[in-house]
Amino acid sequence: MILRRCRQEWISMNARKKSSGAANDRTLERRIRLPAPVAAIFKAVAELEALYPGRKFTPDGHLVGSIGEVIAAEEFKLTLYPMSHEGHDAFDAAGPVQIKMTSCESVSMYDCCIRLIVLRVVSPEEAEVVYYGSGERVWENAGKRQKNGQRRISLSKLRGLVSARKPADDIYNFLAGKGTITGEVVSPVLSPKEWGNLYLSRRPGRPRR
Repeated sequence: MILRRCRQEWISMNARKKSSGAANDRTLERRIRLPAPVAAIFKAVAELEALYPGRKFTPDGHLVGSIGEVIAAEEFKLTLYPMSHEGHDAFDAAGPVQIKMTSCESVSMYDCCIRLIVLRVVSPEEAEVVYYGSGERVWENAGKRQKNGQRRISLSKLRGLVSARKPADDIYNFLAGKGTITGEVVSPVLSPKEWGNLYLSRRPGRPRR
């Protein structure tokens, strides 16, 4: 019954995505409210840029990196590694995660990572989740290595990677953290037709149904 209900909610969720139009047909249309101290920093930036036209006061380096890490850790229930941990910034039961935050239109990477979260500041009060998924997928689609050793990828390309995922992949993210399966599943609760592309028609040592 639990799997059937999850399947029904997943179908309903995808139906809502389709009805919202192409502009919203992405798996990660998600906004995060920034904490008051962080919002105050970006409000100060906006005020400075208004006072001094032509000058940019964009936060970068360790400041914006640390802000992104603590926001992502709180939003996605991650545990942060100590500062300057090689390769990844946080972890959970599913493994390590690298976190990027920007107010620009691209991010850069020194090396491949297992999972990647990319946040973009869209206003002094909010950040957008641009990408949360395979780090290898992003690395494969990033540009050539630059003189500083980094490879860059645009946020628009990241959004394309998200929307290009197979719809069947959504259920894995949807079920993540919802429970644990122990023992052997000896009989599917749902029929092959109900599971669609997610149904595994062959198990090792057993004939095809």
